[in-house]
Amino acid sequence: MCQHGAQRVVILDVDSGTTHALASEYKGKKFNGPNDIVLRSENNGELFAYFTDPVYAWLEKDRFEDLPYLDERVKSHGPGLCGVYRVKLTEDAHLQTNAKNEVELIASDMMRPN
Repeated sequence: MCQHGAQRVVILDVDSGTTHALASEYKGKKFNGPNDIVLRSENNGELFAYFTDPVYAWLEKDRFEDLPYLDERVKSHGPGLCGVYRVKLTEDAHLQTNAKNEVELIASDMMRPN
């Protein structure tokens, strides 16, 4: 699931209620704030989580509008872009570090993927 404010994607253990980080950065930079997520099984049987990473985690309480400062925050504090990513899910994905859970950028040409 996406933890927008925590800037990461996690796996939720429904039995214990605990979460385990699946991905929190791309090329060493923290995500903006992952928002929407979907799971897809590829033709070869591999399972991937696809998720969006728009600018909206950078909204300020006093400036709750989609203004240019959001794009500035993406460049200075986030990964430098708003994108759609995917990460492979494996049985032991929750045990891996972010470096071992390879995050792949799928699309970077959308202004506000959501």
